[in-house]
Amino acid sequence: MRIMRTISKVFVLLALLAVATGCRAQFVGYTSPQSVQQTLANNVNCTGAAQTFNVSNLGQTQHFATANPGSATNFQMVIQGLDAVGTVFAISDYGKPGLTGAVGRVSVQGTGYFPIIRVQVTCSPITATFVLNYSGASATGTPSVGSYQMGQIEKMIFSGAPANANQTDSQFQTPFGTTSGTLLFSYNTGSLTGSTLTLSCQGQLLSSGTLYSQTIVPASVLTPQIFQIPPNACPLITVSYTSGGATAGTVFLEYIFNLPGVPGTLTGTSAPQVQTAGADPCMGSANAKSFATVSTTASAQLIAGSAGKQTYVCSISLVPAGADNVALVEGTGAVCATGTAGMAGGATAATGWNFAANENMHMGGGAGSVAKTATAGDNVCLLVSAATQLSGVIGYVQQ
Repeated sequence: MRIMRTISKVFVLLALLAVATGCRAQFVGYTSPQSVQQTLANNVNCTGAAQTFNVSNLGQTQHFATANPGSATNFQMVIQGLDAVGTVFAISDYGKPGLTGAVGRVSVQGTGYFPIIRVQVTCSPITATFVLNYSGASATGTPSVGSYQMGQIEKMIFSGAPANANQTDSQFQTPFGTTSGTLLFSYNTGSLTGSTLTLSCQGQLLSSGTLYSQTIVPASVLTPQIFQIPPNACPLITVSYTSGGATAGTVFLEYIFNLPGVPGTLTGTSAPQVQTAGADPCMGSANAKSFATVSTTASAQLIAGSAGKQTYVCSISLVPAGADNVALVEGTGAVCATGTAGMAGGATAATGWNFAANENMHMGGGAGSVAKTATAGDNVCLLVSAATQLSGVIGYVQQ
């Protein structure tokens, strides 16, 4: 019996050994931080639309993308994370080329783990090519410094874009949710007569209209022009250049955003200003602003024209007591009845702003014009559709 029990134990041990010999260790994931380095695009052509490049994802949580935009006149990139159901989140700032550091390079930094990580690039013209690289690691997040900080605050909006064609950079995310910063503008064409720069801010829930809008009229001078932009709430911003018949040539526009808590550092007064003579009169310190109060139940002239001068509206606030259509127009006569032309919309009340009762509107912070007369010497009027109380104020400069 003892011999039989011993033999049985031996067979059991041999069986266990056989099972153990046939097993393989199961991979349970990486146990140390992983790093990834990829070239996502090498001399790839711009398309004018968004192009996405997926990243090899080994669980990294820190993401870095760098690009050489080549000859692109408009270039933007952002690191995106997609969750398990495919919802897209921007996990970095929107990077644009800058003029400091490595000239023309773009770099952005993002944080967070997602099942899918990708880099999205939008650039033009289609003849331009770009290079895009990615690196990632599993590590604790670090503050944005060096070129990554420059990628946050320095945005080349247009670089060598045609001066005789309209240009728009639509709804990119501001780095700190505000317009506070400085615009640097230059061109190498013969004339910019009638050309304008426009900033407009939108929120996610705005189906129409803007949170803030500002129009700047650059001077026709070949020296660089500097425009300080006051702080206004602005999660998404659209920057546009409208050619007013400029001759052939190119324009350059750079937006440098102020870091939180850092005021503008240009010389002169601390108030928002234009530092090039002949630029937007609302932004200059040489012209004192005037104000016209609005208190009417009918169409009325608000500002009397000045011979040989145009009227620049720097700010406007309106509140109707009841539903009303209101148009800001110019012309001659008591209610601009002769040569009527719209300054913000059409030339009739019906083609102006459509207000609900007690709906208020505020445009401009006084640091840049939001509308101006096209004809020197014209009066400025408000045309209304309803006999309801309309109250407000308009700030303006005549030059």
